[in-house]
Amino acid sequence: MKIELCEVQNNVYLLAFNSPEKYTINIIYDITDIYDIIDTNKQPVDASRMFNDENSENDYKNKFILCEYNSGSKKAFGLVDGKISCINLSDLNWHDFYESHKGEDDFIGWNNYLCQTAFEKNYCNDTLAFPDMESIRSLFSKEHKNIQQINFDNQKYKWKISQTTNKLLVYMDEKELCSINIFKKQNSSKFQELKWKILNNNALALLDNKTIKIFEYNNNKESIKIQYKFRRNSGLKVKEFSGPILPIMSDVKKDFLIEIISSIIEDERCLAKYGPTLLPNLIKSSDPELTRYIKDIYNKCMKLVKEDPKRNLKFLNIITSSMNDLHKKYPDHITKFNSEMFMLLDPFNEKIDDNDYSHFYPFCQEIKIVIFQLFLIFQRDQSKQRKQQIVLIVPYIDYCYYPFEYSGWKEIFYPQSSVFTDTCKKEFYTSWNGEAIINFKWNTFGRIYYFVIWLLFMVFLVCFTVASYPTLSITRDVRINLYQTSIAFGFFHIIFELRQFIWNPKKYFSSIWNLFDISAYLSVTITSIYYIKNDVTVVTPEWALSISCLLLDLKFLLFFKIFESFGVYFAIIFGVAKRVFSFLVVLAIIILSFAHAFFLLLHPEKLLDSLKAQNPNDSNNPWTLSNTYNQTDENGKILNETLIQVPGENTNLFYSYSTSLLATYLFLTGSQNSFSPWSPDPTSIGNLF
Repeated sequence: MKIELCEVQNNVYLLAFNSPEKYTINIIYDITDIYDIIDTNKQPVDASRMFNDENSENDYKNKFILCEYNSGSKKAFGLVDGKISCINLSDLNWHDFYESHKGEDDFIGWNNYLCQTAFEKNYCNDTLAFPDMESIRSLFSKEHKNIQQINFDNQKYKWKISQTTNKLLVYMDEKELCSINIFKKQNSSKFQELKWKILNNNALALLDNKTIKIFEYNNNKESIKIQYKFRRNSGLKVKEFSGPILPIMSDVKKDFLIEIISSIIEDERCLAKYGPTLLPNLIKSSDPELTRYIKDIYNKCMKLVKEDPKRNLKFLNIITSSMNDLHKKYPDHITKFNSEMFMLLDPFNEKIDDNDYSHFYPFCQEIKIVIFQLFLIFQRDQSKQRKQQIVLIVPYIDYCYYPFEYSGWKEIFYPQSSVFTDTCKKEFYTSWNGEAIINFKWNTFGRIYYFVIWLLFMVFLVCFTVASYPTLSITRDVRINLYQTSIAFGFFHIIFELRQFIWNPKKYFSSIWNLFDISAYLSVTITSIYYIKNDVTVVTPEWALSISCLLLDLKFLLFFKIFESFGVYFAIIFGVAKRVFSFLVVLAIIILSFAHAFFLLLHPEKLLDSLKAQNPNDSNNPWTLSNTYNQTDENGKILNETLIQVPGENTNLFYSYSTSLLATYLFLTGSQNSFSPWSPDPTSIGNLF
């Protein structure tokens, strides 16, 4: 069965009709009040009479079988003798027709009709599809009072709650039709706290401290069924029912939860409403009996989209809204999704056009160079190569949308994310769909933001560089003004880093580039503050200035990575660094090990006083290792006096562990100066090392 909302001449109607293959009668219900004001006493009308015409010239209307209704154009599409036909319903007087025929049917209310045997197979659980959330929330109010006479809206049935028998009953004309136990065991205390209210669809909602149940009466089977149940062992809160749909995952028994999940997947309308919240909950679950429905949801969404992409594209949002979670726990579904939706034609533009260019610019624009006298004249070739093209759409529906409840202040201090920002994985952006998303966001606003930030950073860089330049031509007042400007821009950039940290602290610290950025901004800001706070007699440490300028210059270099000609080299550098990272770790451990060994072997006995006191018995003493010079007379004869070069810290670099690391690294690069003071000895352990 199909159900369509139809608004014509300020009147709203519900069209319910079977698939056209069955050639069954199409029914129209007036639903002006069903889901808004509630008036279910309106009776269904045979819609086939709507298309009848006494004029024999319009006999084609008598054979019209309704298949589809377009709310935008107010047109009905159907079959006449097996051929597609269209009727403009806005020209028909719906209201007069409905009022003149509504009393000809024996059915009472649209709900009763839909529950008849002919439609039982396609019965919709409207408790889930169209939940009466306002009535449910009213049960949590302290002012709520239970009504003893629970009559169906404008119908002859009524609910009755019996505390003595622990039963919920349905009556018609004081005759009991059916009943069901409310609680497993009779409990008078539970009845005291029980609240109830009839909902829009005549279902009855019962609420206690921990559980809410919604019962529906099936007048065809004359039975009562629990259509919905939600339980929290810690107690129910109205906040859980603050949204437009009913919460699903709760502490109810698994069998009942599986039944609700199955009914949601089977019903397209329920799946469209509950899918975006149901799928993430199933992904988080570790119960295999629940997680198996992930595949069912995926297959149902894909089936609906492939059958009717123009109508059912919205079902892709169920999958794309959980892309990040699916990629982490069920990557096969993402691989399958990207494969099936790799090339998705635009259902609203399926024609093949001749155009100048498409998203990937598959045409050529050549430039001719014409030599005329002494000038080079550049002319753009106006004859563009036109190629046939088709329009594809990105299947990531609502993938880049941010939350609808946008707050400017919240965006500053606690930025909200989207699926796009949460799913920063290479696998998503190596395909055409990923490239289209990146190009769209970059061309729309990304490049503007990027170049504005780059410009502000340039001002930041120039101010600090000029202020820290060692020259007497810049007065202290000018330096203070430049440092103050650096502080202002430094805090501006730090705020951006702080927003990233608040958004995801773990992700922020896991990126070395974030640490590099915050180090550059903090070092410049702190150095500038230090200069301003101190008087002229206090000199700013040169090492602080040098480190700050180095970090700023490297940060400036990284801005060029967006250009393809520069970005390829950044990709090579970073790619190689990632590939050889494990090798660098092994090499570092080797250097640390040999540095430690050489330090223990070659350090002087007195580490602190070795440069001040000679020790002939210590072969590693700097005075012993220092160069010696002999004096000679005029004839070249060596005299007894010997000159010793005063040793320095570089004479024996192994006097501390830190300098041993430097000496070992220099030796690895080919410099043997750190080992030159020692004479080679084949039997020594040093030569073995």
